[in-house]
Amino acid sequence: MYFGAGSVLAGYEYGTGSTGIVFASQSDGTACDWMPEAGRLGKLGYRTLAFDFHGFGASGRMPGPFSTDVNDAIEFLTGEGATAIVLVGASMGGTAVLAATTQTKTKPVAVVALSSPTSYADSDALGAAPHITVPLLMMCGSQDLGFVGDVQNIYAAATATKQKQLVLADTSAHGFQLVEAGSNNQPEPRALSAYSAFLAKYAPPKA
Repeated sequence: MYFGAGSVLAGYEYGTGSTGIVFASQSDGTACDWMPEAGRLGKLGYRTLAFDFHGFGASGRMPGPFSTDVNDAIEFLTGEGATAIVLVGASMGGTAVLAATTQTKTKPVAVVALSSPTSYADSDALGAAPHITVPLLMMCGSQDLGFVGDVQNIYAAATATKQKQLVLADTSAHGFQLVEAGSNNQPEPRALSAYSAFLAKYAPPKA
């Protein structure tokens, strides 16, 4: 399906619950990477949306910051009936949802960022981090050497939220691979446990 301004963003929606989860894709993948996890949580009572940023995957090209795409994804889910929104992003997508958290029209109730660099294109996660006030979970593989330092720096800069957690899993797995069980991947147990507990605590599924 397509949604957003001019209906140029491609995404996949699952579930019917009132707790919505936006899954933002990483630069070397597409929304399809998140489909198994979005579908799994959709069956558990969430309303989920996995999407491609403009200029990536099946989404069209248009001007504007990535935060606009995140806002469009949130507004789509709220229009479908979600009353609470969680943002989950992998790598580039994590950077984008962190940067967008303080800019979106509807404030998310929690944010999960996996293997996220401090900045990507127009998204400045490190600059946004001190202004994030909602519960925050950041995760990275300790062997994901190109990203683990950035994740630690963003986490350290997130001084405004009282509910934050950093998980460095003993793996080189990157982005969505930390938590998703797909056809060619098994999640890292510690990362999956922390992610599942975080969602259950701050954003349980609701009908």
